[in-house]
Amino acid sequence: MDVNEMETLQVDLDDTNLNAAQHHARTQVCKDKGDLRLIAWYDRGRETGGPEPACVGEPPKCVRDYAASHGGECRVWINDGEYEFYFARTGDDVAQLDPNWVVHVHEGMDTDEHANVQGG
Repeated sequence: MDVNEMETLQVDLDDTNLNAAQHHARTQVCKDKGDLRLIAWYDRGRETGGPEPACVGEPPKCVRDYAASHGGECRVWINDGEYEFYFARTGDDVAQLDPNWVVHVHEGMDTDEHANVQGG
């Protein structure tokens, strides 16, 4: 599916950063579409996107092509393309993580705000 054929949710946010935009995109898409997973993203201000090794040095075209060729069906377009997030259905064979376990594993880790932006 071409990204221009994907359903697009347009969102305007005041004073946002990548993590806040991603959180809002996930919340919005899951509320509207159910259980979707993040498969690709683009940050226009930093000129970067992912998934990272696949799209290093080639965003935003690679990000959009990757999403289109990996089952992307919904795009969240934030602040007129300042951030783009692409989501696909989660297959029945995907195990769900225990949120308490995830919090426990990450407690006390010294990371910057962009360390896990791809974790979909």
